[in-house]
Amino acid sequence: MEDAEIHQQAVARHPGRIRAVFIRDVTNPKRARAVEYIARDVETRGVPMRLIADTTEAAKAASELGLIPDDAVEQGGTPQPPSSARRHLSIRRRSSGSAAAPA
Repeated sequence: MEDAEIHQQAVARHPGRIRAVFIRDVTNPKRARAVEYIARDVETRGVPMRLIADTTEAAKAASELGLIPDDAVEQGGTPQPPSSARRHLSIRRRSSGSAAAPA
């Protein structure tokens, strides 16, 4: 099972809990048709599903859908924390060395 199918199942199993699905665009024509079919199914459940090229495109789409504030994407398209959150954002290192935002 691939990402699109996993997201489709999550939307079906958890109605009203998923606000949008962003999945990296695929270049294989056969797979692209399958993902387009899945996207239509997901959208009939009231959840927008967008095929995106990169994080910047995902941030722009999320802003257009009202999921993040407009100022979360700077003019150059680089995703940024919203200005209201920048002063409160801190990242701490876990013992494994990976960065995690505090809960």
